[in-house]
Amino acid sequence: MSLTNVESNAEYNVNIFPKEVYSELYEHSCRYHASVDDKITSFKGPTNIALLGEIEKFVDEVKNSLEVGFIEIKSVTDSFSFMRCKRSTFASKFKLVNGFYDCIIEHSNYYIYSENVQLYKLACEEVGLSSIHLTSPEFYHSDLNLYEFEVFNQLIHSIRTKSHSTNYTDKVVNRKRELNKKFKSYSQYVNSLFKDRSRLLVVRIDLSYLVEHDEQNDRTRHLVTLEEVKDDLYRLLSNKRHNAMFDHLEGYIWKLEYGDLKGYHYHLLFFFKGSELKSDFHKGEQIGKYWRDVITKGRGYYFNCNRKKTNYTHLGIGMINADSAKDTHLRFNLTHYVLRYLIKSDQYLKLKLKKNDRSIGKGMVLKKKSNAGRPRAAANPSQTTVGSCANTFGLL
Repeated sequence: MSLTNVESNAEYNVNIFPKEVYSELYEHSCRYHASVDDKITSFKGPTNIALLGEIEKFVDEVKNSLEVGFIEIKSVTDSFSFMRCKRSTFASKFKLVNGFYDCIIEHSNYYIYSENVQLYKLACEEVGLSSIHLTSPEFYHSDLNLYEFEVFNQLIHSIRTKSHSTNYTDKVVNRKRELNKKFKSYSQYVNSLFKDRSRLLVVRIDLSYLVEHDEQNDRTRHLVTLEEVKDDLYRLLSNKRHNAMFDHLEGYIWKLEYGDLKGYHYHLLFFFKGSELKSDFHKGEQIGKYWRDVITKGRGYYFNCNRKKTNYTHLGIGMINADSAKDTHLRFNLTHYVLRYLIKSDQYLKLKLKKNDRSIGKGMVLKKKSNAGRPRAAANPSQTTVGSCANTFGLL
């Protein structure tokens, strides 16, 4: 199958599910680096951010079912009657609902949640789960005049009812539409870079900062502000015009994320002219060290994803030939796994930023000075070349 057919026919066939996105976000959130006794040490700390993926799943399951959590059963003896209940499919979530709610509250200062997570929070508050913790289905709350299994059933009913509201469905549709539009724009950007080049050297590097490690509480203190983080990226991308290290750079994409332990960090894709460069590993090391030693003056840390490419199930970086049949899977993975993740993560967990700030950006597509040589076929003939960005660095 030709590269063109693979790209065009599969443009929206690869879906990334919430669990995959939150799993990736968890890995980026829990791993961090700190200077201990003048030595950079790697840590992996506790974070409950993966619970947000469980909330997504729970809400979807409730939306697509008519079941309740528990079925009420009255038992009667000779002397008195008492309440019992029978478990149903959702009963396994009974002792998790408060942890779900606490997770939302814990991360609410930094994230704009998906419609499912927002709906869950509203439903919890509507039935009183923001102020009580469920312990046993048959425990009676005199202040609510309800058994806990009844509160749980009310939660399920509230989720289901709210999920049918126009307000909810419109928000879901609008967010998906916006993300599809963004994914198409960035896919076209990548396609346009390949259009006039026989091959591109794709380098992915994750740029972050050292944190202060609290060993006693196994927590971290972040040492940089969001404004400093934005300024550092601006300097990195501005300096490329006067730094030989960025010679033959054709384009780039950056994505800003936040982890409660790791703090603010960037994922960057750099696209270099493959006819001029050979080692993606070496180029990743160059950029990483420049970030660490020059841009952040020792405050930064980097991870060169091109160091161990064999670790990736869906490899989409390294040297990629535009027309080579054996590189078809690399080009496909670049667009439908590497790039799609960067876009899709905003569907579930979007950073809270100022009005004019952005969490993702790309470079400009420069017009080729000469028409000499055979132009490369676009991945999809119907796609047009992306024009210049209003802001060169995509930071505003």
